Amino acid sequence: MENNQLKSFKDLKVWQKSLDLSVLIYKITEKFPKEEMYGLISQMRRAAVSIPSNIAEGFKRNHKKEKLQFYNIAYSSDAELESQIEVAKNLKFLSLEDYQNSLSLLTEVSKMINGLIKSLNSKSFILNSNIGVATLPIVFVLAFFLLAVIVSIAAISFNESVVSQGAVYGSRALFFAEAGARDALIRISRNKNYSCSLPSTGCYQIDFTENGCSNNEGCAKITVSAEMSPKIIVSEGRIKNNIRKVQVNVFFDALQNGEITDIQWQEITE
Repeated sequence: MENNQLKSFKDLKVWQKSLDLSVLIYKITEKFPKEEMYGLISQMRRAAVSIPSNIAEGFKRNHKKEKLQFYNIAYSSDAELESQIEVAKNLKFLSLEDYQNSLSLLTEVSKMINGLIKSLNSKSFILNSNIGVATLPIVFVLAFFLLAVIVSIAAISFNESVVSQGAVYGSRALFFAEAGARDALIRISRNKNYSCSLPSTGCYQIDFTENGCSNNEGCAKITVSAEMSPKIIVSEGRIKNNIRKVQVNVFFDALQNGEITDIQWQEITE
């Protein structure tokens, strides 16, 4: 549980356990087929790393709403990883031992994150006052002070709500951008010569909700350059007025026989 005596997110047991889980997922996915490098391997590793990363970011936040936001993202990534582990098991990519070990640790982390969220939700801050017998001027001063505190809290809460909502949309836009880039990576892994480039509209788009791009409610627009080594993927995630872009540079070996030697990810900020 989070408390004021903890100096770093590294002191959180849930962060320590989720770090162990990330390391375990990296190790077991090394045994997966190579063709899954940009499919299930990438998805499982990103979901696993997302858990300790969001716990750490939530710990650093000063406001309850922001903390809960990042802890809930970590909890969602936990569920995503659980589903991916089941897929890997059904595809016979996981040994029984790896399946049991990963699921056991994942379940432990899930319970700890849920406990962390419940602990935060149970906390409340109550302003108590015991005036007793006081003169009328003192009562007026205290009443005025209390009114000022209430107005300030209301203003801060409103601001937190706006910032929190914007942060959520921004995170979702980045998630859509990364998902679009992963889709393009899968296409390239199947055909190194794959390309499509229409910079103004995107080569192709993925709707994450019904008519996502048309209604600006959740989509990714992707372009893939024709050049080789690096072949450049640009994926733009959109939701509401939030736009996030990622660029992925894909490098091939000197003979260009289809072997990818390196992949470099970066977010494009304008």
